[in-house]
Amino acid sequence: MDRFDIEEEPFAGGASGRVYNTRIRDSNKSVVIKKIPIPRNILSPRNVREISLLLELKHPNIVQLLEPVAVMEEQLCLVFECFGWDLQEHMQTKPERYPTLRKSFLQQMLEAVAFCHSKDVIHRDLKPANILVDTNANPPVVKVADFGLARGFITEASLSPEVVTFGYRAPELHLGAPYSTPIDIWSVGCIFFEMVTMKNLIPANCESEEMNRIFSIMGTPTEEIWPGVAELPLYSSDFRRYAPQDLETMVSDLEPAGVDLLRRMLTLDPSQRITAQNALGHAYFQDP
Repeated sequence: MDRFDIEEEPFAGGASGRVYNTRIRDSNKSVVIKKIPIPRNILSPRNVREISLLLELKHPNIVQLLEPVAVMEEQLCLVFECFGWDLQEHMQTKPERYPTLRKSFLQQMLEAVAFCHSKDVIHRDLKPANILVDTNANPPVVKVADFGLARGFITEASLSPEVVTFGYRAPELHLGAPYSTPIDIWSVGCIFFEMVTMKNLIPANCESEEMNRIFSIMGTPTEEIWPGVAELPLYSSDFRRYAPQDLETMVSDLEPAGVDLLRRMLTLDPSQRITAQNALGHAYFQDP
């Protein structure tokens, strides 16, 4: 790593590693290095999976892994292209720009998610902090990042329910249902709402709080709207009964086609939730 000038303090980090800004000394090119602890310099299946997925997922709206792997001092170092903002920071700093940006940003996110799903890959942690914004491009470009929890889809039963950050977790995760690609669409729907309102749709810090908040907005699921829901492992007949709120009043400055797309992305029954590919063909993106 001698050819990199790595900043002393990380600018981001979490369970899957810490992220540092750096420059390549020879070219002075800005890049990002993600350092992932690997005790005894032995790659875990999760580390191998993240690298293999990043090498496979080449798309204009997915962050590019520039150098596959360097293992040293019990750390795995991944070198990525560099961007100045993530979506969370960008929304906080430039909220006035979002009425003109949100449609383009949503479309680009869906392009990335549709590509992942076409490759049988579920991201499993879509949130504004994992969406990067290239403001040097004109118009700005967004790229999906952080594939630390991503998984190639094998069978629904094989996937852990302990995924997705609170605030962006689909209802099927809370009810112990087998899940697949629709959980990513729910997360994108939450991000879409956030770009419209500059507020979290489901502000929550724990499972029960988040589930109650989902039901209070979308309505408590019933057999009529979600066939089989009563048979799910964590469903309870004692759930508090809520009627669904009118999403249109919550996103009052969003055009009707946008409200319809948001509603389809936030459908409680995952089998009825719109797919990323179908969302790209929605009328919302046909309007000027």
